[in-house]
Amino acid sequence: MQSSTCCKVSEVQMEEQVFRVFRIQLNTAPLTVDPAPDDESAPPEEPPTSPADGPPVTYERLAVQGPFTALEQLDNASGILRVWYLLLEGLAGATATCPRRHQPQTMETLFTLLRSLANRPGAEFGIYCVNHLLLPMVQGWLRRTGRRHRGWDAFATNFKQCCGLATDLVVFYHKTLPADASERQRAGAQLMMRQLLLVMIECVCQPHEVISRLGCACIRHLVMSGGAEGLRPEQWELVTVALHRALALTLRPLHRLMAAFHADSDNFYGDIGQVKVAARRDCTGRESDRLRQLAHQVFLLDDQRPLALETSEHPEAEDRSYVFLLYAPGGGEESLVRVPFRHLVVGLLAHQILLQTVGALLLQGTRHVVPSLVNVLVASGPPAAAGASDALPGFLSQLSERHVHTLLDGLAGSQRAALHFDARPGLKFLVQKVSGAERAANLYKQAGASWTLRAVSLLDVVTERQVGDLISEYKRRKPARAMPTDSEAHRKVWTDMLVSTLGLVAQQEDATFRLLLPVVHPSRIGAVYGFASE
Repeated sequence: MQSSTCCKVSEVQMEEQVFRVFRIQLNTAPLTVDPAPDDESAPPEEPPTSPADGPPVTYERLAVQGPFTALEQLDNASGILRVWYLLLEGLAGATATCPRRHQPQTMETLFTLLRSLANRPGAEFGIYCVNHLLLPMVQGWLRRTGRRHRGWDAFATNFKQCCGLATDLVVFYHKTLPADASERQRAGAQLMMRQLLLVMIECVCQPHEVISRLGCACIRHLVMSGGAEGLRPEQWELVTVALHRALALTLRPLHRLMAAFHADSDNFYGDIGQVKVAARRDCTGRESDRLRQLAHQVFLLDDQRPLALETSEHPEAEDRSYVFLLYAPGGGEESLVRVPFRHLVVGLLAHQILLQTVGALLLQGTRHVVPSLVNVLVASGPPAAAGASDALPGFLSQLSERHVHTLLDGLAGSQRAALHFDARPGLKFLVQKVSGAERAANLYKQAGASWTLRAVSLLDVVTERQVGDLISEYKRRKPARAMPTDSEAHRKVWTDMLVSTLGLVAQQEDATFRLLLPVVHPSRIGAVYGFASE
């Protein structure tokens, strides 16, 4: 009897040892962030860029590819780092899965330990844990909660705290990394920034306002804080390409909707395909009212929004949301594409916030201050150097020509999408009815912001010699109808921008002014923008 008991005990101990060894071996392969976002946030096709605009913008830099540093390369013969790693792995897993009331304390413990790794055993092991434990955990939490119906109602607050701490931790390790860091340490820091940007882009693309704003805020914090400390060229490459991708992804619902309409079409049921609108009772009246306010913020100019409606709540609002149902020509239910109105509005809202980040990156502290930039540039970021009239604004002094081209290409895509939307009266009427607006829906604000950022950025970076080349290229490639003249509001927006730009040109030195004169001469303006000649 005693012998039988001993055999059973020894078998149990052996199974435990086998399980322990199997678990350690199982987690030896480092986890990484999935670079291909889910569903609606799937990356669009490569952005169209003609050879004349410069090198094409691709997203290859954001790919998470090995080989990665193995834990054995950091550990010594004692294997203590592996034990430490397993303890942190369990704590990270508990952070995302424990009851909601315990998550703040669990997060505080996790991030305190991760930050302390910079001192002992060292920043390299801390970066390794951020790369292969923390950021994959944050992405898993994001996807798991996003797939649940109303999942963010319960976890949005704690997830915001986690993302904010994670972004701050990445900035901390970026500052901690010594200037003479090894190639392996630099590769780990590069992977850390790449993975954080990928996770935050997924947050930006979430159709939940709080999470989308969170992603925009974390990207801005990373860019502005990291830029202030000085990023290496390969890190700026990541930042600019990530911003380009985020700008493109937030326009994805808009592009899907516009694909069903021809330009200049008055038909609000679609031309290329058929468009229907379905109503669903899947939200509260307060949520429906908030979405209506956001829609007015995105699709109307500030002076077009009724102040009384925008500053008051309507608890009696209908508890329903709307979905655009897009059918391909001659297709049935199998060709159906759904574009929820919430996805469209929240995506464009995030797009406008990202434009502010791009503006701060390019123009914060610019001496070319125009009224059109007031709502685009927020009061933060690095001002131009005091007393240096020729100092470049923002982080232009750290950006290469390729980096600036990537950002300007993203701004051009933003302006192009806004102009295409405004060239479809039928779609504008449809959006107006769904959003409950009293004025025709428009994206004049977005078009004006992107156009102004590009114009002032070019004015800041071009030299006198380059101005002549810019003018000739501008006159050669400017389309005949860059400005639709279908409404008084549209004329007002573009007139304000042109007046501001003319004011900047008038402040230039005589030599530069003479070079710019052919573009700003009244007759040239009429030819370029389609105004009737007097």
